[in-house]
Amino acid sequence: MARKRVLLVDDDESVRTSLRLCIEAFEIDVFEAVDGLIAFDFLREHRVDFILSDINMPRMNGLLLATAIRKFGLETPMVLITGNPTYKKADALRSGANDLMEKPFETIDVLKMIDLYVAL
Repeated sequence: MARKRVLLVDDDESVRTSLRLCIEAFEIDVFEAVDGLIAFDFLREHRVDFILSDINMPRMNGLLLATAIRKFGLETPMVLITGNPTYKKADALRSGANDLMEKPFETIDVLKMIDLYVAL
C-alpha cells in the first residue's frame, strides 16, 4: 500500500518541524510550504491525502488557500490551525476547510485528525 502524503503549511519553521517529525514517525510522507501561495502552487502539480494549514501567514493565508483549492476542484481533506481565538470553526468551514484546530494542541490530536479524514 502506498504511504499517505500530508502537506503542512505554516510560516513558523519550528511548528512545521515539530509536526513533521511527529507525523513522519507514523510512516507518512510530509511536504512543507511556508505560505498558502507556495502550497497552492505545489498542489497544482502534486496530490496529497491531507492538508494541515495555519491560518495566519503572509501572502496567502489558510482561509484563502482553502477557498483556492476548492475552486481549483481539489477535495483533499484540509484542517486549519490557529492560535487566534477570533477565528471560529464556521470561518474554516465557509472557506472550504473540513475543520479547525486551535493552538496549542497536542501532536496526538493532529494524528487523530489525520486519521479521521484519511484512515491510517
